Amino acid sequence: MDYYTLCEASLPNIAWAETEEAKDFAKAYDIASKWLVTCPVVERVHMWAYSDAKKLGDTSRMETHERWYQGLIGSVLKSGDGKTPETAWKTISIAEEYAVLQYFGLARSAQALIPDPVKVDKLTAKPIAGGNPVDLYFNPELHFARLARELGKR
Repeated sequence: MDYYTLCEASLPNIAWAETEEAKDFAKAYDIASKWLVTCPVVERVHMWAYSDAKKLGDTSRMETHERWYQGLIGSVLKSGDGKTPETAWKTISIAEEYAVLQYFGLARSAQALIPDPVKVDKLTAKPIAGGNPVDLYFNPELHFARLARELGKR
């Protein structure tokens, strides 16, 4: 199976959200943690699990998911500085781009594909707490490769 099938198409966001709304945090944690066995590289699901573990008072599980989250975000941040197309952060998915924005307390206000000198995503984002927008660059080369493969199959 490919990344899309394992990690994006099967994301349990509806089931997880329903258990959250019902305040069944043990079941919500179970949904997130079982899904992470199949795809452990999705930051937002680690944050779901972290949040549920916190609501359950389970510090050991909180720490586990915090380490995963910090490691995944840290991996992206070590790949560049995000300030120019040439120094864009490398990501494995578009969702990972949004995870980085969330990490910095930013919300996307615009997005564009920049074709040259390197094909990258330019995200204009505003601080959630207010302030001036910033432009950040991401290189989701693996995402682009997956799309090319899929388009080639048609």
